Amino acid sequence: MRDDLRGKSKVYCVHGILVLLSLTLLGCDSHIEQAEKAITPKTTHVDETPDASHHTNLWQVAGQATMPKKIQQHSQATEQNKKLTEEEKAIVGRYSVVVPCTDPIARCGDEKEDAVEFILNLMPDGSVYRLIKRLGSIQVDSRSSQSYYKDHWELKQINAQQYIVTFYSSNGMKFFYRIDDNKRLVMDLGRNKLINLQAYRTGYPFPDRAYTLSKLPD
Repeated sequence: MRDDLRGKSKVYCVHGILVLLSLTLLGCDSHIEQAEKAITPKTTHVDETPDASHHTNLWQVAGQATMPKKIQQHSQATEQNKKLTEEEKAIVGRYSVVVPCTDPIARCGDEKEDAVEFILNLMPDGSVYRLIKRLGSIQVDSRSSQSYYKDHWELKQINAQQYIVTFYSSNGMKFFYRIDDNKRLVMDLGRNKLINLQAYRTGYPFPDRAYTLSKLPD
Protein backbone atom coordinates (compact mmCIF):
# COMPACT_ATOMS: atom_id res chain seq x y z
CA MET A 1 0.00 0.00 0.00
CA ARG A 2 2.77 2.39 0.98
CA ASP A 3 4.65 1.54 -2.18
CA ASP A 4 1.61 2.46 -4.29
CA LEU A 5 1.26 5.78 -2.54
CA ARG A 6 4.96 6.54 -2.99
CA GLY A 7 4.71 5.70 -6.72
CA LYS A 8 1.71 7.91 -7.23
CA SER A 9 3.40 10.76 -5.34
CA LYS A 10 6.43 10.54 -7.62
CA VAL A 11 4.20 10.65 -10.70
CA TYR A 12 2.34 13.69 -9.41
CA CYS A 13 5.61 15.42 -8.59
CA VAL A 14 6.98 14.79 -12.08
CA HIS A 15 3.78 16.09 -13.68
CA GLY A 16 3.89 19.15 -11.47
CA ILE A 17 7.47 19.90 -12.39
CA LEU A 18 6.68 19.55 -16.10
CA VAL A 19 3.73 21.91 -15.80
CA LEU A 20 5.87 24.49 -13.99
CA LEU A 21 8.58 24.22 -16.65
CA SER A 22 6.03 24.70 -19.44
CA LEU A 23 4.58 27.78 -17.79
CA THR A 24 8.07 29.18 -17.24
CA LEU A 25 9.03 28.67 -20.90
CA LEU A 26 5.82 30.25 -22.10
CA GLY A 27 6.49 33.23 -19.91
CA CYS A 28 10.02 33.55 -21.26
CA ASP A 29 8.83 33.33 -24.88
CA SER A 30 6.29 36.05 -24.20
CA HIS A 31 8.96 38.33 -22.74
CA ILE A 32 11.33 37.61 -25.66
CA GLU A 33 8.66 38.46 -28.25
CA GLN A 34 7.82 41.69 -26.46
CA ALA A 35 11.51 42.60 -26.25
CA GLU A 36 12.01 41.90 -29.96
CA LYS A 37 9.01 44.05 -30.87
CA ALA A 38 10.32 46.87 -28.72
CA ILE A 39 13.88 46.68 -30.14
CA THR A 40 13.15 46.19 -33.86
CA PRO A 41 11.63 49.62 -34.66
CA LYS A 42 14.46 51.38 -32.86
CA THR A 43 17.08 49.40 -34.80
CA THR A 44 15.43 50.19 -38.14
CA HIS A 45 15.22 53.88 -37.32
CA VAL A 46 18.86 54.12 -36.27
CA ASP A 47 20.46 52.03 -39.05
CA GLU A 48 18.59 53.29 -42.09
CA THR A 49 16.92 56.65 -41.73
CA PRO A 50 19.77 58.84 -40.44
CA ASP A 51 22.31 57.43 -42.95
CA ALA A 52 19.99 57.99 -45.90
CA SER A 53 19.21 61.52 -44.74
CA HIS A 54 22.90 62.23 -44.11
CA HIS A 55 24.01 61.11 -47.59
CA THR A 56 21.17 63.02 -49.25
CA ASN A 57 22.16 66.21 -47.46
CA LEU A 58 25.80 65.78 -48.49
CA TRP A 59 24.84 65.40 -52.15
CA GLN A 60 22.59 68.45 -51.93
CA VAL A 61 25.38 70.51 -50.39
CA ALA A 62 27.86 69.33 -53.04
CA GLY A 63 25.44 70.07 -55.87
CA GLN A 64 24.12 73.40 -54.66
CA ALA A 65 27.19 74.92 -53.04
CA THR A 66 30.03 73.82 -55.35
CA MET A 67 28.78 73.40 -58.92
CA PRO A 68 26.82 76.66 -59.33
CA LYS A 69 29.86 78.62 -58.13
CA LYS A 70 32.09 77.04 -60.81
CA ILE A 71 29.48 77.55 -63.50
CA GLN A 72 29.00 81.16 -62.43
CA GLN A 73 32.74 81.84 -62.51
CA HIS A 74 33.02 80.31 -65.99
CA SER A 75 30.04 82.34 -67.25
CA GLN A 76 31.60 85.56 -66.01
CA ALA A 77 34.95 84.69 -67.61
CA THR A 78 33.26 83.84 -70.91
CA GLU A 79 31.41 87.15 -71.00
CA GLN A 80 34.62 89.05 -70.32
CA ASN A 81 36.52 87.21 -73.05
CA LYS A 82 33.87 87.97 -75.66
CA LYS A 83 34.34 91.71 -75.20
CA LEU A 84 37.64 92.27 -76.96
CA THR A 85 39.30 95.64 -77.02
CA GLU A 86 40.14 97.31 -80.33
CA GLU A 87 43.76 96.37 -79.80
CA GLU A 88 42.83 92.72 -79.23
CA LYS A 89 40.58 92.67 -82.28
CA ALA A 90 43.61 93.59 -84.39
CA ILE A 91 45.42 90.51 -83.07
CA VAL A 92 42.63 88.04 -83.88
CA GLY A 93 43.66 85.47 -86.48
CA ARG A 94 45.66 82.32 -87.24
CA TYR A 95 49.36 82.14 -86.43
CA SER A 96 51.59 79.42 -87.83
CA VAL A 97 55.12 77.98 -87.69
CA VAL A 98 56.79 74.88 -89.13
CA VAL A 99 58.20 72.55 -86.47
CA PRO A 100 60.54 69.64 -87.33
CA CYS A 101 59.54 66.17 -86.18
CA THR A 102 62.70 66.02 -84.09
CA ASP A 103 61.06 68.48 -81.67
CA PRO A 104 58.89 66.88 -78.94
CA ILE A 105 56.00 69.32 -79.51
CA ALA A 106 55.62 68.02 -83.09
CA ARG A 107 54.44 64.67 -81.66
CA CYS A 108 55.58 62.67 -84.67
CA GLY A 109 56.46 59.56 -82.70
CA ASP A 110 59.35 57.59 -84.20
CA GLU A 111 59.21 59.53 -87.48
CA LYS A 112 61.95 62.18 -87.38
CA GLU A 113 62.44 63.05 -91.06
CA ASP A 114 59.27 65.06 -91.54
CA ALA A 115 57.85 68.33 -90.17
CA VAL A 116 54.49 69.61 -88.93
CA GLU A 117 52.65 72.91 -89.04
CA PHE A 118 51.82 74.30 -85.61
CA ILE A 119 48.81 76.65 -85.80
CA LEU A 120 47.47 78.87 -83.01
CA ASN A 121 43.96 80.22 -83.58
CA LEU A 122 42.98 83.37 -81.67
CA MET A 123 39.24 83.67 -82.21
CA PRO A 124 37.09 86.85 -82.24
CA ASP A 125 34.98 85.57 -79.33
CA GLY A 126 38.06 85.24 -77.12
CA SER A 127 38.39 81.47 -77.44
CA VAL A 128 41.58 79.73 -78.57
CA TYR A 129 42.56 76.39 -80.06
CA ARG A 130 45.71 74.74 -81.42
CA LEU A 131 46.19 72.55 -84.47
CA ILE A 132 49.11 70.38 -85.51
CA LYS A 133 48.99 69.44 -89.19
CA ARG A 134 51.17 66.88 -90.88
CA LEU A 135 51.07 65.86 -94.54
CA GLY A 136 47.83 67.77 -94.99
CA SER A 137 45.95 66.05 -92.15
CA ILE A 138 45.24 67.25 -88.62
CA GLN A 139 47.21 65.29 -86.02
CA VAL A 140 46.26 67.31 -82.93
CA ASP A 141 43.22 69.54 -82.34
CA SER A 142 42.71 71.04 -78.87
CA ARG A 143 38.99 71.41 -79.64
CA SER A 144 38.63 67.66 -79.06
CA SER A 145 38.72 68.34 -75.31
CA GLN A 146 35.31 68.27 -73.62
CA SER A 147 36.20 71.48 -71.79
CA TYR A 148 37.38 73.30 -74.94
CA TYR A 149 34.67 75.95 -74.53
CA LYS A 150 36.60 77.26 -71.49
CA ASP A 151 39.88 77.76 -73.38
CA HIS A 152 40.58 81.43 -74.02
CA TRP A 153 43.26 84.00 -74.78
CA GLU A 154 43.96 87.54 -73.66
CA LEU A 155 46.37 90.40 -74.23
CA LYS A 156 48.62 91.29 -71.28
CA GLN A 157 51.20 93.96 -70.58
CA ILE A 158 54.21 92.54 -68.67
CA ASN A 159 57.23 94.74 -67.95
CA ALA A 160 56.38 97.16 -70.78
CA GLN A 161 56.10 94.21 -73.18
CA GLN A 162 52.91 92.93 -74.82
CA TYR A 163 52.06 89.24 -74.47
CA ILE A 164 49.38 86.91 -75.70
CA VAL A 165 48.48 84.44 -72.95
CA THR A 166 46.50 81.32 -73.81
CA PHE A 167 44.62 79.27 -71.18
CA TYR A 168 43.67 75.59 -71.55
CA SER A 169 41.22 74.14 -69.02
CA SER A 170 41.78 70.47 -69.91
CA ASN A 171 45.22 70.44 -68.28
CA GLY A 172 45.29 73.79 -66.47
CA MET A 173 48.24 75.03 -68.52
CA LYS A 174 48.81 78.49 -69.92
CA PHE A 175 51.35 79.70 -72.47
CA PHE A 176 52.99 83.08 -73.04
CA TYR A 177 53.76 84.48 -76.50
CA ARG A 178 55.66 87.75 -76.74
CA ILE A 179 54.50 90.10 -79.50
CA ASP A 180 57.54 91.32 -81.44
CA ASP A 181 57.91 94.48 -83.54
CA ASN A 182 56.52 92.69 -86.60
CA LYS A 183 53.35 91.58 -84.73
CA ARG A 184 54.55 88.00 -84.65
CA LEU A 185 54.16 85.72 -81.63
CA VAL A 186 57.36 84.44 -80.03
CA MET A 187 57.18 81.57 -77.53
CA ASP A 188 58.45 82.65 -74.11
CA LEU A 189 60.06 79.39 -72.99
CA GLY A 190 61.23 80.79 -69.66
CA ARG A 191 57.78 81.86 -68.50
CA ASN A 192 56.10 78.80 -69.98
CA LYS A 193 58.41 76.39 -68.19
CA LEU A 194 58.08 78.22 -64.88
CA ILE A 195 54.28 78.38 -65.00
CA ASN A 196 53.78 74.81 -66.26
CA LEU A 197 56.70 73.17 -64.46
CA GLN A 198 54.63 70.37 -62.92
CA ALA A 199 53.18 69.37 -66.31
CA TYR A 200 56.61 69.30 -67.94
CA ARG A 201 58.00 67.21 -65.11
CA THR A 202 55.29 64.61 -65.74
CA GLY A 203 56.14 64.33 -69.44
CA TYR A 204 54.30 67.10 -71.29
CA PRO A 205 56.39 67.94 -74.41
CA PHE A 206 58.59 71.01 -74.09
CA PRO A 207 59.87 72.71 -77.29
CA ASP A 208 63.54 72.58 -78.19
CA ARG A 209 63.59 76.29 -79.02
CA ALA A 210 61.44 79.42 -78.95
CA TYR A 211 59.47 79.36 -82.21
CA THR A 212 58.09 82.49 -83.86
CA LEU A 213 54.54 82.24 -85.20
CA SER A 214 53.55 84.45 -88.14
CA LYS A 215 50.02 85.57 -88.84
CA LEU A 216 48.37 83.84 -91.81
CA PRO A 217 46.34 85.84 -94.32
CA ASP A 218 42.57 85.66 -93.96
